[in-house]
Amino acid sequence: MDAPIFDGVCFYIQETLPASLVQSAQCSIRESGGTICTAAETAHYILVMRAPRGPRFVTPFWLDDCVLFRRRIPVHCNILYSPCPSLSVEGMDTLTICQSGMLTVLIDGTECPIRRKVKSMVRAVGAMYTNAFTRHNTHLLIPGFDHTSEKTVAAAKWGVPVIHWQWLVECMTAWRKLPEEPFRSPFTNAQSPEQYLFHGPKDSPEDPIPNLPSVPAPKRRRLGTVSEAAPQKIPKPSSRSPLKNRKPPDDVGTPQTMQNDVRTGEKNGRPPCTTTSPRPSTGDVSDDLLSPQFEKSSGGTPNKRTTSARLTSGNTMREAKVFQLGGLTEKVKQMEKILIALGGVCLPHQKNAYDPRCTHMVLPELVRTEKVLCAIAAGNWLLTDEYLLSSQKAGRFVDEGPYSWDFANVVSDKLCLKNIRRWRGATPPFTGWKVAVLGHPPVIEALLAAGGALQLPLTADTIPSLQFVLLPDALYLKGEVRRQLHSVSQPLVRTQFVIDYIALEKTPDMANYFIQR
Repeated sequence: MDAPIFDGVCFYIQETLPASLVQSAQCSIRESGGTICTAAETAHYILVMRAPRGPRFVTPFWLDDCVLFRRRIPVHCNILYSPCPSLSVEGMDTLTICQSGMLTVLIDGTECPIRRKVKSMVRAVGAMYTNAFTRHNTHLLIPGFDHTSEKTVAAAKWGVPVIHWQWLVECMTAWRKLPEEPFRSPFTNAQSPEQYLFHGPKDSPEDPIPNLPSVPAPKRRRLGTVSEAAPQKIPKPSSRSPLKNRKPPDDVGTPQTMQNDVRTGEKNGRPPCTTTSPRPSTGDVSDDLLSPQFEKSSGGTPNKRTTSARLTSGNTMREAKVFQLGGLTEKVKQMEKILIALGGVCLPHQKNAYDPRCTHMVLPELVRTEKVLCAIAAGNWLLTDEYLLSSQKAGRFVDEGPYSWDFANVVSDKLCLKNIRRWRGATPPFTGWKVAVLGHPPVIEALLAAGGALQLPLTADTIPSLQFVLLPDALYLKGEVRRQLHSVSQPLVRTQFVIDYIALEKTPDMANYFIQR
């Protein structure tokens, strides 16, 4: 029997990593025979996202692939294995990048999440990544020059540069923006995403364990000297303004009338929505390691299928449009002002987090995020920002139909815009589903709740009621998970099935997402 891949290897996990990433990394390290230490000086590897590059500094991408391929992969095999030296590459924070033809594929029976890794690389250099391709994109990345798609045709029409994806790899390696021209036509030593992100790490020789740094011995204290006093903690000055402690004037609503932080055009006495507050989100639907992970949400939340929310005001009921906005902060502030002037209900802005109270979502740009997918599953209106501008001119909310994103001139190979209209006003897509979700992927849990599924814990009492179990493909490789699922006879299904069920034009066949036991 082969020794564990991290046998005798000690890791230090940087505290700045999200709590869920730390927990997942600890589990992977211990199951693979490694240990975790509390001091970086005594660790063979330091798990971090941003730090000076070196053989001992690795990222969660490296750890995941080592567990996947069951070997210590050399850090130089993939630029994603090394931490980023700074927050962004100078000159790339103004770019808006999309890609075409790089999907999650199965190679030798193993799932290779190419799209997720390319997206993580784009975000690592400080650029903005979009799933949908529009004329506002500055670059379109392709896997090879023989690749053609609707996006490449649209790029030629709109004059958007089409560049080989390896330009992004070289920019990350040099940590500076490189000229694009050499990557706009065939060049030597070009690698496909599958070769660089999968076959290179898989076929590489095993990495030797790095040597520990030499740490000088502490100086011995002379007898009779006074010990150094511990530094006193100086309290930080309070950032609260004295004005915040003042009693609000009579014409301002009290906290009771302002609960749930729902913004409307009314000053006082407006009724709050009665649903639970929104759960924080990871952002994009893929499990991006550069994004923080948050606590899980409860499943089986009842879903509103109407196109307006019922808000209580005294003893009366009235129909209202409840808006959730998306986009950059400055753009959201402008749209909020228009909504308040029109007397609409505006939910608090949270980036990429879906609020189940929402009935109308307004987005300047359509990107396949958790917020968008949940809105589609919940049957909400997804509108362009032109809807608010036209309503502002009319002095009232105009008809939503002409401004729905399913009629917009946008090309997206990962989101069928017809589904916006397909699920609006229809029976929730996941009605009748009784599932358990392992690994607590927040995106999947939020999407199931928006679509009306009932999520149950995986216990001896609930197993007979389950129809199937959802979990990430890589999670099944862990020994304790396989032992937990040993007594489960229901199908084990990849979590990607839930996303594709909402995003793709044709309803996917669940059998294609089964995890082989």
